[in-house]
Amino acid sequence: MRKINFSPSELIRFANIVPAVQSLQALKKGQDYLMKNKLVIVRQENKIVSAFFEEMNLVQVSLNNFEDTGILGNIYLGKVKNIVKNINAAFIEIEDGKMCYYPMAENRYPIMANEEESGEEKPGLTEVKVKAGDELL
Repeated sequence: MRKINFSPSELIRFANIVPAVQSLQALKKGQDYLMKNKLVIVRQENKIVSAFFEEMNLVQVSLNNFEDTGILGNIYLGKVKNIVKNINAAFIEIEDGKMCYYPMAENRYPIMANEEESGEEKPGLTEVKVKAGDELL
């Protein structure tokens, strides 16, 4: 799989993601959105376009080739079972008995499913310490 990153201005090339962007912009105008960060993923034929929005501003766009063989590119909810500090990685169970390797250095901003609100507003992305029992996307 080859990953290509595009600048926000190049997003317009991907006509299939424009409706998603427009709906996010409409939500911004109405202030109806609940989360400050959004990840929009659109599959068109054999391509997957991912757009990451922070505070409703486009931060990153990536285009990946999609192949139906394998599980690469799928999104799972998994539970951290073990953290191995000497290799800076976690092992996450995505279904009964199916473990995945999770490199911590490559995932400094994990998406937590069971994160509790601290009530404190923090601008931008913040690094999160992953621990056993956490649920991640």
